[in-house]
Amino acid sequence: MRRRPKWKGNLKLNYQILDTLSLLTHLTYNDNYYDSSIPTGMVKMKGDVQIYISSLWQLSSKVAFRFAIKNICNSKTEKAIGFNNKGRSLSANISENF
Repeated sequence: MRRRPKWKGNLKLNYQILDTLSLLTHLTYNDNYYDSSIPTGMVKMKGDVQIYISSLWQLSSKVAFRFAIKNICNSKTEKAIGFNNKGRSLSANISENF
């Protein structure tokens, strides 16, 4: 079947470093799978491993800072034919609860 790897899994680890600081690590694995399009027909797609790390720092009871690195290994495998993975990305944000 299209886009259905034989093996797929993920592992999450959340570590509370301090009362105000936590770290989340997320690892995903997808085995090889088949996909198709009109120009290419059926193609065997390469599986991949991706790692995400994020942290949450609770600055006060209302303000939090989040930082994340997605796809640390910079995997650029296609998720579907013709749609490339954008690679590694960083994000940071500050939020306030009212």
